[in-house]
Amino acid sequence: MHLIRYSFSALLLTVLPLLSAYAQGRAGIALEYDSTTSFHVSAGERIMFSLHAINELGNTVENWDQVGGAVLLTAEGSHAMTDSSTQSWNARPRAYTWLELKAGDVLLDVDSVTWNGNIPRLHYKVPASVFSAGYAPLAFTQSGADAAITLSITPTMPFLHQVSPTISVSLGALENYLVEITSQTWDRPDNVFLKRRYEAVVTPRDAYMNIRYDNGNDVMFTARFDDEFDAAHTGADPVFTSPTFVEGPTNVFIVSTVARPDSGVGNRPERQWLGVYSIADTAVKGRSTPYAVLNHPPNPFALVSPPDGTSIELGSSKNEEIFQWELAQPVDPCTDVRISRFDPSLVMSDKVVYEITFVDAQSLTHAQQFSSENNGLYHFWYATHKELHDYAVAASGNPDVLDYDIIWSVKATDGLYTTASDSTKAGKAGRLIKLNLRNYFNDTNPVEPTPSAELFTLHQNYPNPFTAQTTISLSMKQAGNVQLHVFNLLGEEVAQLYEGQLPVGTRNFTFNAEGLPAGVYTCVLESTAGRSTRRMLLR
Repeated sequence: MHLIRYSFSALLLTVLPLLSAYAQGRAGIALEYDSTTSFHVSAGERIMFSLHAINELGNTVENWDQVGGAVLLTAEGSHAMTDSSTQSWNARPRAYTWLELKAGDVLLDVDSVTWNGNIPRLHYKVPASVFSAGYAPLAFTQSGADAAITLSITPTMPFLHQVSPTISVSLGALENYLVEITSQTWDRPDNVFLKRRYEAVVTPRDAYMNIRYDNGNDVMFTARFDDEFDAAHTGADPVFTSPTFVEGPTNVFIVSTVARPDSGVGNRPERQWLGVYSIADTAVKGRSTPYAVLNHPPNPFALVSPPDGTSIELGSSKNEEIFQWELAQPVDPCTDVRISRFDPSLVMSDKVVYEITFVDAQSLTHAQQFSSENNGLYHFWYATHKELHDYAVAASGNPDVLDYDIIWSVKATDGLYTTASDSTKAGKAGRLIKLNLRNYFNDTNPVEPTPSAELFTLHQNYPNPFTAQTTISLSMKQAGNVQLHVFNLLGEEVAQLYEGQLPVGTRNFTFNAEGLPAGVYTCVLESTAGRSTRRMLLR
């Protein structure tokens, strides 16, 4: 086919004086191609050009490899190799395409990448050695669906045309599906949680992994173990019983009912995988990488206080005893887990709550449960002497019982899984408490309002519970001298936040708990007008 010689603009790195007999005046490299105003090709289709060494008289410089120099070829508008992200669902999936430029027998490597606004420019160095006869064929092939790509050689020569027509690369036919699992753990890309819904994303692609957004198709899902899914779970899609329409990246939610951990334990240690196939053409299909299905009960935790064998002498019904235990750490692996890459508002936030149980120490029967403070969220519980007395009477069946031994334990649950606290002795379900009821009395006196309710207010600290530090606010309705201190459960002072005169108004104080052990602390505000306290929980 006859080639009309057009020149293409690129970087002439070194232009040496031409000493050849046929080279008169200036010379450079032109780009020759079929006579057309533009090229329209499918992904992976090759376009042929010719690099031609020519002088301003129109003569070929046959020994350019000896008298000329290397040139820099620029491809503008191609997004190939411009993104280093390893996630195939990145916002710019076209950046995973490749561009192949071959001059003669030399496959060119990208020398540098620059940008014209948001338009990339890929620069390739073409060695002079490819022009041994004054010509070099140039093959252009790209996998990505980009439009308006141009090739150029600079610096330009005024007597040569050195810019190509635009090249548009379009999608190929539907060839496969990319199937991805949205991981629910931060440290691994292939973990999901048992009995909780998780996301699968199906993306239709051509042979070069370009995403197709048109011509949607119905697909059916398959799996390595297709009997291990809960179709009735709230939020699960019926992907194993009904066709799913896929047009562009499409997400569905499924629920696994069998754990498949990494460890390879159990009778069926293999990981799960998901697959899809087109109903119209079963040869068009895809499969996810194998992934683990993890159990996620609240983590183990230990009881803290009272110690095993503690004796408690009951007095006024209003007196309190504190029961404490460790927080299950981390609190729950399913807390604030983002479950969709498309909708950031879809999160899985299991709430772990604690329940304390009393049982008769001899028979291990007569169980009674109590929620911990703050509706079960805190890892402690304040039991009044009335609650302890009433349990002993009910469990023993004796309203005049004088001594009663109980075992206390704690369970943490997220609504699906339950973890029990540790035991102090083999065969024992918790810790022993000995109750002495001889001096118990029911205090029916009403609580008298203190003057402090009229003169000052000690607000609950925020945040509570807290980790490193928390803010304590107090409001003065009348100026006066105050003392603001913090005590631990043993009554020892751990911080003096303020002592002195305060005017009318609200004042904030910071309690820095660095170096203090986790547990319950009491903030006490005292003045001549009265006393006020607030409990605070340090995690």
